[in-house]
Amino acid sequence: MYIGSIAAKDSVIKGVYRYRKRGVDIPAPPDLYPDIATENIDLLSGNLFKGEKTGWRWTNLLDVGVDIVIDLDRSCFVDRIILRQETGSGIGSVEVLASSNGNELSYAGRADAATGQALEQSLITVIVGTTLDKLVIRLNSYFKNIVITSLDVIAAVFDTPVIYPIPRIMEIKSGTAITTTQLDKILLPKNALEDTLFAAEHLKEKLLESIGKKIAIEFYEQNSSFENALIVGLSEEWEALNILSEKPKKEGFVLIGKKGTVYLIGADRNGLLYGSEKLLSLLENGQVPLCKIDDYPRMQFRGIHTGLPPREEIPFFKRFIRNVLVPMGYNTVFLEFAGGMRFDRRPEITRAWIEGNKKAAEGKWPPFPHGSMNAGGSVLEKSEVADLVAYARLYGLDVIPEVQSLSHVQYITAAYPEIAEITEEQSKRDKYDLNKEDIPPSEFYAHSYCASNEKSYEIIYDIIDEIVETVKPKEYVHMGHDEVYQIGICPVCKSLDPADLLAKHINRMHDYLAKKNLKMMIWGDMLHDVTRYKTPSAIDKIPKDIVLLDFIWYFHLDKDIEDRLLGRGFKVIMGNMYSSHYPRYESRIVKEGMIGAQVSSWCRFDEYTLGMMGKIFDFLYSANMMWNDTYTEKARRIYTKIIMDKMPKIRSQIHGEPMPSTAKTKKSVPLRLPDSQFTTDIPEELLKSVNISRVQILNDVAFDLSKPQFVLSPASAQKVLPAAVNISVDQKFDSIVFLHTAGINVRIPSFKPLFKIGSYTVHYEDGTKETIPIEYGGNILVWSKRFAEPMDYPYYRHEGYKATYPAYPYIQSKTPSGKDVTCYGYEWINPHKDKTIRSITLSAEGDFDSSVILLAITGIVM
Repeated sequence: MYIGSIAAKDSVIKGVYRYRKRGVDIPAPPDLYPDIATENIDLLSGNLFKGEKTGWRWTNLLDVGVDIVIDLDRSCFVDRIILRQETGSGIGSVEVLASSNGNELSYAGRADAATGQALEQSLITVIVGTTLDKLVIRLNSYFKNIVITSLDVIAAVFDTPVIYPIPRIMEIKSGTAITTTQLDKILLPKNALEDTLFAAEHLKEKLLESIGKKIAIEFYEQNSSFENALIVGLSEEWEALNILSEKPKKEGFVLIGKKGTVYLIGADRNGLLYGSEKLLSLLENGQVPLCKIDDYPRMQFRGIHTGLPPREEIPFFKRFIRNVLVPMGYNTVFLEFAGGMRFDRRPEITRAWIEGNKKAAEGKWPPFPHGSMNAGGSVLEKSEVADLVAYARLYGLDVIPEVQSLSHVQYITAAYPEIAEITEEQSKRDKYDLNKEDIPPSEFYAHSYCASNEKSYEIIYDIIDEIVETVKPKEYVHMGHDEVYQIGICPVCKSLDPADLLAKHINRMHDYLAKKNLKMMIWGDMLHDVTRYKTPSAIDKIPKDIVLLDFIWYFHLDKDIEDRLLGRGFKVIMGNMYSSHYPRYESRIVKEGMIGAQVSSWCRFDEYTLGMMGKIFDFLYSANMMWNDTYTEKARRIYTKIIMDKMPKIRSQIHGEPMPSTAKTKKSVPLRLPDSQFTTDIPEELLKSVNISRVQILNDVAFDLSKPQFVLSPASAQKVLPAAVNISVDQKFDSIVFLHTAGINVRIPSFKPLFKIGSYTVHYEDGTKETIPIEYGGNILVWSKRFAEPMDYPYYRHEGYKATYPAYPYIQSKTPSGKDVTCYGYEWINPHKDKTIRSITLSAEGDFDSSVILLAITGIVM
């Protein structure tokens, strides 16, 4: 596998390029700044890819232009074209055409200027996102010289097993080390340590799940055979036996595939677990090639931030640890508590938490802050929390509890209103009557407690004690301290410096933890001087060993705001590092003092919510940023393709029930949709791009695309169009895949439920039915938006991806003009597999003008 520039010295892609008049096979060599040759110029030799000027006089181009034709020696997935032009150069527009395997050229991407103008910017990027072996970069001219100062093509070749996160060093040779058929044992050192024993059991279980074969675990003896074996263990164990001398780095591993034997040597438990997952990726192809992988993570802290899961979601939380966090190389869970665990020393907190969330659910009170994301608004027992923490640690994850203190403490002030940091006027107000007024949460629930009230410290110390006794942190406790909007406003504090109050509270928390031999982390926003907060000078009044999680970068996208924190000597973790929005990542992560990153959920921890908010995709994408030191934003569509290809398996692993479409023995049964007189209402570009035909095999599932359907809500102004269509079935299925897309975009609100634009109603033979919602941004999206393209407007910073988990992009294509086309397959698992389905009704719903375009329905039988 190769990811990078096609003209890099280490590129496996070879090729030549030439210059042609636009659209015809007639040479058009640059006459203003000539290249080294005119025909079949090697990628590594010519001026174009070496950053030397190449240019044409405008008098020879006028308003027509020139084609740069590139022939590659192999098929590759091209992410983008990056072109730089000299100031004053006059490119009117850039069009990219592509072909593969001798097929005709078709448009794959474009960059256009405003009408009647030229592209004046020096840097021009054209997103391509397609597989090709021939590329034409068409430079349309605009009565000016065209001068190119550099050209690059970012591409990937998937000629070896695809492993993700991308390994640091991976050497694959031709030939096979071992096949799944040959594999017959996992061989461990005779006196294997606990880390090795656990990793071996994990590997054994996952081998059974992935290849259906139970592999025996054996222990090394003097006469043990290595033939057809996986040799697994810590480097120190095998070195002591004079077997191997590999020295993987911390949390790293070395995986070696030799003829008949595979060696997996880890530096520690994490290294063995990460190496096991990489080995499993290799075995997905039925074999381990002759290879050597030397891999270890880039960052010290690679974390997710989330709240305690609801009781009913604990099994899902554990599946997520085992099947997402471990394979993706995460090593930290920042676990927020709020009132989600029962506090025995402060039962008033538990009572207030339960009451507040109950009344919020009933609509009597505003939503309890952080209520749904912590135990779903309920309360976990300490034994349940301890069990969850123990499970995470088995898999090499450090659990750092977040104890919200000073701010975001509504879970405390609801129980102890006497310590609330509120103005004197607020404290004199009567209780709110919600029958007469609508009180915003910031007033109804006190956001902060008083930093001068000794009772505040008595309470928070008790909370710390109970959480620390339950979690038993190894090194750090996260003490919150973010968004302290209310500070220095109560009668006691109003004459005091807010920065002094903040520093006082931070220092007391720091000293209290130090007595327990624990270190402290906090959010870093209150220490910045780029906010409306009143406390930036506190940065010089607190200990430098506090680790700061820097998250308000998304309010200042033009600044590297971490420099203020790093410059004062603090260690910094990228807080809320959403891969959809974080700018200049490559240059910022290498700064001295940057020690990690974490991605936050800020939602209820369950499969539906995480999927609908785009969090699962974000966790997967961010994992590679944290792990691999060669990550580049220029290869975003390449990484997205890798994740997309792995998503069906991941969904099966964490869903709790395998998705029938991923079964090797499945049978897919395309349903025949009824005739429709409204096909002409489907966008013509979509129909041309989808290749409407009788049956197509897409990602190993058969679909009949010959009779697409179109429904539109009755609320639309176009009353003549159908609002529903009925499809006959009369069969039993384990699941159904609905291949659909939306005709136009629909508003997506942030942190609110997605809008329902339609539904499928499944009618059974016994008269019962099941309704499947079609939710825009969840299991459907507009056809003209590329899969997993970030919603990069700042409004969507917390949920920058939509329709990336519940639905799979079975169709990704291009329109004749080079624009993206995506059609989504949503697999619904039938809860009544023993019942015959009589029919399915597709209905458009809601106050929207977007149609639901149903391309096909396929039933799956396992």
